Amino acid sequence: MNFPIGPEYFVGKAVRLTGTSTGTLTDAQEALDYVRRGQVKPIIVEKNLADIHTCMEQLEKGDAMGRFVIVF
Repeated sequence: MNFPIGPEYFVGKAVRLTGTSTGTLTDAQEALDYVRRGQVKPIIVEKNLADIHTCMEQLEKGDAMGRFVIVF
């Protein structure tokens, strides 16, 4: 899917785009409820923008643990 807007829109307006290729909307809502109740602790790995290439390589290889969050 193509978006007719650039990344500066997401950063400037603090817009977040999240998606999944598995499950339904209800599944996603239930999963987030587990997190909200503290029954599941997500693994968040903060990285600098300069590390994005390494992050992408780890994701492509299936070696990434958790979710990468790029810190500006």
